[in-house]
Amino acid sequence: MRQWSRRQKSLGLPAIGVVIWFAFTSTAAAAPPPVSGGGVIPAAPPATVAAAITAGARHSCALSTAGKVVCWGKNDWLQASPPGGTYTSIDAGGDPKQGGGHTCAIETSGQIRCWGFDKDGEASPPSGTFFAVTAGGFHSCGIRTNFTVACWGDNFFGQSSAPIGPFYWISAGSFHTCAIRTSYSIACWGDDEVGETNAPTGTFAEVSAGGYNTCAIGTNQ
Repeated sequence: MRQWSRRQKSLGLPAIGVVIWFAFTSTAAAAPPPVSGGGVIPAAPPATVAAAITAGARHSCALSTAGKVVCWGKNDWLQASPPGGTYTSIDAGGDPKQGGGHTCAIETSGQIRCWGFDKDGEASPPSGTFFAVTAGGFHSCGIRTNFTVACWGDNFFGQSSAPIGPFYWISAGSFHTCAIRTSYSIACWGDDEVGETNAPTGTFAEVSAGGYNTCAIGTNQ
């Protein structure tokens, strides 16, 4: 799931209208209850004034209005143990069926910082400056300030092989990725087992890639 970054607000996005959805959704496994010594931070979110919030497979994080990150939930890979610093955007990932769990955020410098599960390199972002970041099941993607996409991590289904841009919005699912071009059309890549990358035609303002489905908001009112 993608969260709106402060940098994106200055891009002059279109009006938001009709919701469109496609493919099928899967049943996510229930998150385990908090247990003592089991790598779980208390399930209740800490008291903070949040500018953005994101939910991964079994953990959640919030970005405060001061740019600080707080996380809670499953913490077996330290996905809920954010580093210090100030950030402009954040997204939590992981797959509810197959585990994992990582978080990526954009520092005020524009650099991406990730933490948590990193078996496939999903928490090892490239250098450069970005205005958008998204954490998928076992991969992550970001949009650079020149509107090109960079992805890292697992690429078994081609979910980290991004097409040529330019793009202004991106969302990584469990094993696929979708993004919106500056022309407002959607491009998706990766696993298409149930049609999750088979995007409809039209113009869109936002897109969100889930486990095995994708949803988008059209520009029409």
